[in-house]
Amino acid sequence: MMIHFLYLAYLFDRYEEFQGSSDESQWREKLSFLGISYIDNTFGFKDQTLHSFIEYD
Repeated sequence: MMIHFLYLAYLFDRYEEFQGSSDESQWREKLSFLGISYIDNTFGFKDQTLHSFIEYD
């Protein structure tokens, strides 16, 4: 199984809040074994790159 990082970045975004019954919330629960607390995403306008910082439990 392959998981695209951009989807992970969306699911574990530090400031994103999903409702308990949403698909995103359910996927976050299923992927809890990864041990990710949150992902901080910053888009670099100068280099046109998404920079992500991952915080683990």
